[in-house]
Amino acid sequence: MAAYSLRNDLGSKAAVRYGARSYQLNPQLELVADVRDFDEALNKSHAAVGDLLVQWLSRALELYRGPVLAEAAWDWLEPVRLDYRSRYVSAALQLADLLAPSDPARSDAYAEQAISEAPETDIAYERLIENARRRGDRNALRRVVKRYVQAAAQFGFSVNRHLVVEERRAS
Repeated sequence: MAAYSLRNDLGSKAAVRYGARSYQLNPQLELVADVRDFDEALNKSHAAVGDLLVQWLSRALELYRGPVLAEAAWDWLEPVRLDYRSRYVSAALQLADLLAPSDPARSDAYAEQAISEAPETDIAYERLIENARRRGDRNALRRVVKRYVQAAAQFGFSVNRHLVVEERRAS
């Protein structure tokens, strides 16, 4: 049953072979990992500009599935997870900045994705504040500034007083 299940999961009968009284993975089996595809999309984004840059960053963000091997508790894995998460958050913020002038709603969505993955990311809150300010949405601006100040207190980053003072003056 284990071999049947593994063959099913890998999508190929030939993926698992039986020989010499043991089961083995087929050495010619090509596995594709979304982490590798994520890295490839990010690497391609480094050489891109304009719409192509947006496409590659979007592709990388679509491939992100959360922490690498989330169920595993190996010490060596934690730095790998942090690096993967950091690259995801950086890509989300870069995309949020790129889209802010032309598509503020999508920019907000990417900033929110960064916050959901790394709530200590002050730059994501600042992007949301700038987007709300550009739209002239005072209610959204008040809400985001409040979240920003609360996150700063919770995660220990410094509040950009310039952003907070401007919001309070506008109220």
